[in-house]
This record gives sequence, C-alpha cells and structure tokens, in this order.
Amino acid sequence: MLKDTDHESPSLCTRLKKRFCKDKANNHTKKVEHLEEKHIAYHSGKESKNLLLISQMIVDMGTKEIVFPSQTKLLGLSILESDKDLALKKAGTVLLDAYDSGAEVLIIEDKKTYEMCSKYFKKIEHSMGRKMGGLALFFVEDFIKQVDVV
Repeated sequence: MLKDTDHESPSLCTRLKKRFCKDKANNHTKKVEHLEEKHIAYHSGKESKNLLLISQMIVDMGTKEIVFPSQTKLLGLSILESDKDLALKKAGTVLLDAYDSGAEVLIIEDKKTYEMCSKYFKKIEHSMGRKMGGLALFFVEDFIKQVDVV
C-alpha cells in the first residue's frame, strides 16, 4: 500500500479552488442552503473552457445539472452603460431560459456579470414582466468553495 502522498495529484476541487479563488481578508462568501438538493445550471458566457469541469462538479455532488440553450450567451454587461434597458433584457432572456429549464441555482462564471445580475435582479424581473422566485444566483468561486466543504 502506498503511503507517500507527495506524488498524488491534487483533487479537481483543489485545482479549481487554486485557479478561481483568491484569498481575501474580508471574505463574504455566499452560500446556498441544501445545495446538493437543488437543480443547478451553469452560465459560462462566451468562453466555455470551464464548462466540463463545473459540470463534473455538479454531477459529482449527486444533484441534477440543468443544461439550457443560452448558457454560453452574453448577458449584456458590455452595453449596460450605453443601453441599460437592452442589457437588462439580454440578461433577463438568459436568466429566464435557465429558470424555465428548471434551474433553482444559476452559477455565473464572470464576476462582473454576476454582480450585474445580482444588483439588478428585481429590475431584470420587471423588464421581463416575470418573477423568477426561487432562482438563486451563485458566483462560481462561491460554488467551488461550498462544494469543497460538502
């Protein structure tokens, strides 16, 4: 039996934490209660290089992964200042796509996109004319930290 663990490669969670998570003195990590019981979707934006890794983490948790058609579409962050209404409509279209596909939690890869959606969530609902009750937005770093604990 091998007892020397110095040569073992780090786990997937450890590698993802190292890549995404920065140590912060004032860390306000968001947590989702009973995450392992939720239907989880992942929005990767245009760059989907981490899609398979996050997907595997969701599957490894034993929860249901929700795949939705617009998970790689942009949410309007680049036009937020020049055309806020259009940006909120773009974000709303993607959020509703995830919600209507059955997502209870939407993990968002890009920090600024996550902050925009969180900040304007009520306005996005209003611009779309629909409530998305029960849809929790989750930044990918917070998801990785919480899964590492679970």
